[in-house]
Amino acid sequence: MSLRMGIAMAAAFALVATSGAAAGMKTGQMVGSLAGGLQVPTGDYGDLAKTGFGGAVGMDYAVSPAVTLGGTIQYNRNGLSDDLKTALDFVFFPLTADGHYTVMHYGANMKYFFTPESKTRPYFTAGGGIYNYKATIEVAGISGSDSNSDAGINGGFGVMFDAGSKTHIGLQGLYHDIFTQGNSTQYFNLQAVFSFDLNTP
Repeated sequence: MSLRMGIAMAAAFALVATSGAAAGMKTGQMVGSLAGGLQVPTGDYGDLAKTGFGGAVGMDYAVSPAVTLGGTIQYNRNGLSDDLKTALDFVFFPLTADGHYTVMHYGANMKYFFTPESKTRPYFTAGGGIYNYKATIEVAGISGSDSNSDAGINGGFGVMFDAGSKTHIGLQGLYHDIFTQGNSTQYFNLQAVFSFDLNTP
């Protein structure tokens, strides 16, 4: 990122944070959200998959101005790592192989906002749910896949900025640990988040 772009982004966030939007959430507030950004595999999963894309939809309910409970559905997709593709090409020579991984996450979460009355609200989030993961391999126009589902947990930090009387923008980093058989499977989601109030309590 260039210095000029970094200064422009910082100025934009500062403008949003000091805007005249109403600050804080109220008990009973319902907030919908859309998120998108990077999915970064780590550990053994990082040896098999490249950095990919993750997108999510969610809904949160404020049980107090500082705490929300909610649910999310998230889709992630990664290409095969270069090392895995090289190994598969060796196995299927003279044909070449390609493929991808997908992870669907269906989960519940809580968020704790450290400064609930501010226009800029950093928060901690933690949750868990079911993860369905699928590997697909394609060789000479023929594809095969294998999928499974396991429970997992996640946690991370984010920040929310008021962008209007009923809209918010933010950034979130979330670490996932899936309880797969043998070694667990881990990845990060690094995402921009757009959220919007669904009611006025």
